[in-house]
Amino acid sequence: MATNSTRQLLPDVNGHDLPHFIKKVLNNICDFYDEQDLIDVTFKLSNPTAMIPAHRLILSAASPYFKDLFKSDKGLTPVIEVNDIDSDAFERSITFCYTGKALITIENVDAMLKAAIYLKLDEAVVACVDYILQHITEYTLQRAYCLERETQCVSLQEKLLEYEVNNFMEVSHIQDIHGNA
Repeated sequence: MATNSTRQLLPDVNGHDLPHFIKKVLNNICDFYDEQDLIDVTFKLSNPTAMIPAHRLILSAASPYFKDLFKSDKGLTPVIEVNDIDSDAFERSITFCYTGKALITIENVDAMLKAAIYLKLDEAVVACVDYILQHITEYTLQRAYCLERETQCVSLQEKLLEYEVNNFMEVSHIQDIHGNA
């Protein structure tokens, strides 16, 4: 079930030069998700247990992972079990498929990045990496190094290298204090 109104996350389509028809369709898609109308798939997650409804067409359009899933035999069932992703990160990733926005926090960025990589949501990966770099502190820099090693995220690796080059003195000082990076 959606925890927030997706309409709140949808970019201000009324302020853009989109045709009226497209604005109406985007708003209707958010309404369908928020009201759980015309749902044709539900994901059952185990950690913690959650049931997350969605629309196959929307997810397939947003991610090659979902497109491949729904074209496979497993994707034909109305309830699909997902065990490899944190349920909160999965739900936020589903919301991202509808809105192009991710609710990312210091507490969930690791799980969000892992989910985005797993679900092949490239724009969500970029959003997570950007969030990490915008919130770099002594603690999160070391955490970012660990996350990069764990996920093998090329985008994060590139951004961390760029950060190291641009902030060489600060990073060197942190490494001297802690004896590692």
